[in-house]
Amino acid sequence: VPLPQNNKNNTILSWEKISKSYGEIEALKDFSGSMQKGITGLLGPNGAGKTTFLKILISLLQADSGEIFLGGNKINSKNPFHLTQIGYMPEYTAHIPGHTPVTYLTFLCELQGMSRKEALFRSHEVLFYIGMGEERYRNMEELSYGQLQRVMLCQALAHDPEILLLDEPTTGLDPEGRKEFLALMKELASEYDKTILFSSHILEDVEEICENILLLHKGQLLFSGPINEFQKGKENLYAFQFWEENPAFLDFLQSAEISYTQNERGEWIVQLDSHEKLENLLEGVRKTNTILKSLTPYQRPLEEVFMEFLKSPA
Repeated sequence: VPLPQNNKNNTILSWEKISKSYGEIEALKDFSGSMQKGITGLLGPNGAGKTTFLKILISLLQADSGEIFLGGNKINSKNPFHLTQIGYMPEYTAHIPGHTPVTYLTFLCELQGMSRKEALFRSHEVLFYIGMGEERYRNMEELSYGQLQRVMLCQALAHDPEILLLDEPTTGLDPEGRKEFLALMKELASEYDKTILFSSHILEDVEEICENILLLHKGQLLFSGPINEFQKGKENLYAFQFWEENPAFLDFLQSAEISYTQNERGEWIVQLDSHEKLENLLEGVRKTNTILKSLTPYQRPLEEVFMEFLKSPA
């Protein structure tokens, strides 16, 4: 079943004023947002409401208020047609004891309405794609944590959904496993046109694969937009590199009251919060016969800006 086409601005999934409380605890409060094609990171500290939101999207939880739209059409949780278009990978691995990956996935595909033959074919297809072809007949109790995570991704992909909701998918994986998983996410988005909501507290992974982010804190949205816009932070910072370091240029910057620091990557970071300061910097380049290799807006480390937003969200 294809996605409905009653959507604007290429928005795949959107939601308005989602609220959810557990007793007196507000897990989500008037949370509105949207997703377009590509990979969107869902960020927030523990308890921000990320898992609650994902469960609401797949009707495992009922929101207290708010509306969700798929392809521009309102979702009715009592008639969840949208579940055919969404694949969900939970935070924790889960399986039916006694099953192998292929029998487990075949069973899930049959629940989606596939015939036995179709379900068996699809299970083998997805397992080989994810790199679990060799382990497809092993008992799932014998699999490593990383292999179980791959099976969880397989079950999210088994019915070929257009949208993937992934809850902490790289947690517990070794460095090589994380690298392979992130490469798969990029491929699914670019080659297979999947729309992915990637919830993670591993900011390095979000920085690696996400184009846009949603930042939740105490159930409320602090930021929504391109990740490079988020990384600019609240200052006009630029990075430059020398072809050959020139102390006279650094002395000029100091005399022009342009502050600078050097980061661990060897880049020099300056704050140019006015056109006049940019002109002063370029004048210093000319006067000191300095050759710069690059001068670009500085993309601050995601973790640094993340912590800044949480401390002063306004």
